This record gives sequence, structure tokens and C-alpha cells, in this order.
Amino acid sequence: MHRPFNNALFITFITVIGLVTSSAHATANTDATKKMAETVMKDKKMMPQMSNEESLAMILPQEEVTWLTGESGKFLALKRDYLAAKHRGVAIFVSDLSAPINYSLDIEPLRTTINNYGFSSITINAPSLELFAAATAENAEEKTPVDSKETMSSPAMTSPVDAAPYTKALIERINSAHKMAAAESKNIILVIQGRQVAYLSNALIQQHLRPLNAVVVIDANSALYDNQPQMYPATIEQLSRQLVQIKMPLLDIYHLSNSKIDMQMKMRKRLSLKAKKTSYRQHLKPTYSEEKTLAKVVYGWLKSLGIH
Repeated sequence: MHRPFNNALFITFITVIGLVTSSAHATANTDATKKMAETVMKDKKMMPQMSNEESLAMILPQEEVTWLTGESGKFLALKRDYLAAKHRGVAIFVSDLSAPINYSLDIEPLRTTINNYGFSSITINAPSLELFAAATAENAEEKTPVDSKETMSSPAMTSPVDAAPYTKALIERINSAHKMAAAESKNIILVIQGRQVAYLSNALIQQHLRPLNAVVVIDANSALYDNQPQMYPATIEQLSRQLVQIKMPLLDIYHLSNSKIDMQMKMRKRLSLKAKKTSYRQHLKPTYSEEKTLAKVVYGWLKSLGIH
């Protein structure tokens, strides 16, 4: 007579036990999840954050990755040994402004084939372009009223650009690579591409770099901004006049991209003759396909200088 009631009571009891057990498991799982999340966050905090250069180094040939040290700390470089019977010297490479360290246009083919002619190569990673705006942005922040900051455009474009921090860091890196090179050979050359030439031409004239046997410039170009000191040539004309003032032997490699370039190269030639700079030489690359033979051109010029 009481059996249905007893069954119902038993079922209710079992259900309650099940709910309590499920609740206990859920609480345990939640606690475990919380602990796991806390552990992950703790490990994440303990893991050091990788810099841009460290991230870049992971995708470059590991057998070439080298870390050099300058006054501002360590920086990335690529190092390749010579592959000939005789070690003839070391070439330091600087890719164009904002270009990758292993820039496929001229730099990468040249740095990887010059080894066949007995030259080791050290290719440095250029400093961050943020260094251009650092001092300017700070000064603009101090001088600009609070209510006008929202409408102000980039100070690096509206105010005179201070390229000194970038240039200083670039010189430090080249000198650091030079120190490594000097431990291997007394013959050291510098290969500079594009706009980097504008930021190093004055340093080469003033001899702020460690002693070099020769300099090679590829597609030398004017400075990134035109609102900066004259030591950083803002036009190709200004750059041409600076280049012929460099005392050390100079190989001027260029692509004939337009008639203006042709005019400037003729002007540089005349200026070099006027200055009696006999160690100045030009090389026209008719097409970009000549990249693979560029090392032969550079070596032939160095050999004519007695660097072999």
C-alpha cells in the first residue's frame, strides 16, 4: 500500500545525491580551471617578452645569426665566412632605410656571393626608425598647448626632424661590426644602400667611423625628410657634393631609373675629377638581373686598389 510512496521517496533521494555529486564535481572542475588559469598567467608573466630583433632572428638562417653589442645594447647581425682559399677581408653591409636586414635587392645577393672571392660578410640590422621622432616628439609635447594637441599632426613631419639619435645608433652598430671584422682582417670595406648613405656621408667625411679601406654605395639616395640639418642631404644634388668629399676610395653603383639620376651621376663624375679623386669609380647596373655578378664587379674594383 505504501510502496509507490516509498519508490517516489527513493527516487527523490537518488536524485538529490546525484545533484550534490554533480555540484561537487562542477565545483572541483571550476577550482581546477581557476588554478590552471592562474598557473598559465603566472608562467606568462615569468616568460620574458621577445624584442622585434629576437623575433626576426628566429626566421633568419640560424648559422648566420650573430648578436653584437653597442653602447645602446645588443643588436642583430648576420655573419658569413669567406669561402675562397685566401681570406682577403671583411665587408660590412647596411641595407636601405626601413628595408629588411637580408634585403633581396642587391644586398642579399652581394653579401652571399662576395664570400666566394675571399671576403667574410657582416650585415647589421639598422636601428628603429622611431629614433627619428624621439627627440622631436618630446620637444613638441613640451611646447604644444594641451587643447591643441588633438589637432596637431605628426611632429616628425611638421617640425625639424632630429636625425641625430638614429645616426648615432647606426654609427655605433657599424663600429661594433668593425670591431669584430678587425679581429679577422686589416682589410675592411663598408657597403651602404639607398637612403642610409645620406645619414652616413657626413660621418664618413668627418671620419666618425672606424678606419675603412673602401666604401661601396648602392643607389645612394637623399635623406628621408627634407626638414633636417644640412649634414643630412635632402636632395640628390646635395648628396652628390657630399659623396665626392669622402677621402677613402668610393665605388658608386647605381640603376639608371630616370634622366635625373643620369644627370647626377655625370655631375658626380665631374666633381670627382675637379677634386682629383682618382679612387672614385661608377658602375651602372643595366638591369636588376645583374645582382649575381655584382660581387665580381666589387672584387675587381677592390683588386685594382690593392685590396686582395
